[in-house]
Amino acid sequence: MKDYTAILSSGSDLILPLSLNGSPPMLFVIDTAIVTSVASPGAGYELTTGHKDARFESRDMSAIRDATYTIENAALSFAGVSLKETPIYPFDTSRFTDDSGMEISGMLGLKR
Repeated sequence: MKDYTAILSSGSDLILPLSLNGSPPMLFVIDTAIVTSVASPGAGYELTTGHKDARFESRDMSAIRDATYTIENAALSFAGVSLKETPIYPFDTSRFTDDSGMEISGMLGLKR
């Protein structure tokens, strides 16, 4: 079992420790109900391949500093397997973080 990679669970959610573009692992919920993957704004800031996208900026002056990013040409890695995913859009994952008690950095969608 030492060669296995852990998958976490919280309630009915399965949570994978994914690495994006070689970053340290971040926790992503598997969500087959969405057709694209999403990442928290905090995860977007940590990834150097993201670019500022005005479509996702708040026009509220207090929130301008929290402008979010879309992530292009991402390589998601888990258990020695990589998947090219583009784009990854910003999404507020705080509800999932609160529910699970773990920092959830995104959700892995299922492209159809």
